[in-house]
Amino acid sequence: MTEAFAAETTIDRPIDEVWARLVDGRSVTVTSGQGGVTADYIYTCTSAGEGTRVSLVADCRMTGPVRLLGPVIRSAIRKADSGQLTAFAATVRAS
Repeated sequence: MTEAFAAETTIDRPIDEVWARLVDGRSVTVTSGQGGVTADYIYTCTSAGEGTRVSLVADCRMTGPVRLLGPVIRSAIRKADSGQLTAFAATVRAS
């Protein structure tokens, strides 16, 4: 796997409230695959004072002929998905 991007944000809510929006535990990996591209989105939460620091790393793997387009695909994933934490934080804050 090669990292497409990593991001983090701090949400002004306790860690238990933030994780209640995802799953039980402190990290979750969501895997997406299409054609010769597999992307693992790894979300991790840690306490940050009275808030929660949420990190997201997207790891990508390409197989077959699409492997030659790896840098272009990682760039497209970075552009398309780098706003996920901002959207997630807004959802948590609105609840």
